[in-house]
Amino acid sequence: MLGLGRLARKRNKAVVLLSGGMDSALALAMTCKAVNPQCVHAITFDYGQLNREELTRSEALCAKLGCHWSQVPLEAFGLMAARAGCGTVRGGTNDPHASMLPHKNMVFVSMGLAFAESIGAESVTLGVISTDCFMWDAGKGYFDTLQRLTAIEIRTPLITMSKADIARALEQEGIVIESDTTSCYLHGGCGECPACFVAAQARDGW
Repeated sequence: MLGLGRLARKRNKAVVLLSGGMDSALALAMTCKAVNPQCVHAITFDYGQLNREELTRSEALCAKLGCHWSQVPLEAFGLMAARAGCGTVRGGTNDPHASMLPHKNMVFVSMGLAFAESIGAESVTLGVISTDCFMWDAGKGYFDTLQRLTAIEIRTPLITMSKADIARALEQEGIVIESDTTSCYLHGGCGECPACFVAAQARDGW
C-alpha cells in the first residue's frame, strides 16, 4: 500500500470518509497534513441517521481544515437497515453491538471508491480502529481483501490506535472533540448511547 510520504510527494487527490465523529475527524486531519488540503475531498453519507449534527459538523470541520466536502445521499441503505431492525439504539446501553449496521463499511467503502474514481483520486481513507474489529467488515483482513480488488489505495491509518490515542491526537491537531465532532447515535450528545459512552471514556482516559 502507498504510504503518506508517497501520497504527499505525488500531491494526488485523496478521498476521506467523514462521519462527523472522532475517528474520521482525525483521519481527515492526518490526510490534510500529508497533502494540500485542496486536494482532499471528504464525503459524508446521509442515510437518515438520527444525529443530523453528523452532517453539519462534518461540513464545518472541512471548512476549518480547508478541504472539500460533499454530502452523499444513501437513504436506501438507511431504510433497509431500519427494516431489518439494525442499528436501533436506546439509551442506557454501552454495548457497541447494539448500534451495528451490517455491511455498512462495505457500502461506504464501495461508494468512496466510486467517488474517488469519478474525481481521479488515488486513495480512500477511513477512520476504523482496532476496537471496531468485532464487526466482520472492520478488521485489517477485510480491508486487505478489498485492496486486492481495486487499484485505488484503501487507507486505514488509525487501525491500531485506541480511543484515548485518538483523543490525544485530536487535541494536537487543534480539533475540539466537544464542538468539532459528534459521536452520538441518537439526537446529539445524549450521554447514554454506546458512542457517547466510548467518547466519554476516551476523554477521561488521557
